Amino acid sequence: MGSSDEVNILTESYPITLTHTLAWYLRERMRPGAIVGEFPNNDARKMVRDFRLKINAVLLRFQDEEGLEEVDLQITSPEGWMIDHTLDYDGMEGNATRILVQVFRGMWKEEMGLEFDVVDDPQANWANPQAPHTKGEGMV
Repeated sequence: MGSSDEVNILTESYPITLTHTLAWYLRERMRPGAIVGEFPNNDARKMVRDFRLKINAVLLRFQDEEGLEEVDLQITSPEGWMIDHTLDYDGMEGNATRILVQVFRGMWKEEMGLEFDVVDDPQANWANPQAPHTKGEGMV
């Protein structure tokens, strides 16, 4: 095993597929005040901040990669619950519903004990392609 200050956290994750519009929609709703208002601790705020950084990385991909239509974003179980807590049903074709259905499928997978991808560290710098990540692929 590594040094005593080395943390090896394995977290189950699953992908949600975002279009440019869905990525902006999700970013606009993932705000610390709306999510952690009743739990004002640094851990919850850091989780929201780190998740927003992941969404920002997706948005930068849309900006930088011409013709990109969709991007898969790996989310952890706590991020899925954060999305579930924050977004409300907005009709069968609504942006929130399109994201929520994907999250629900990931949660169902988790509940049923089906296979997940494993990320090395859910708190890694998700915008950094050199950071530890899943199966040798990019984080987003």
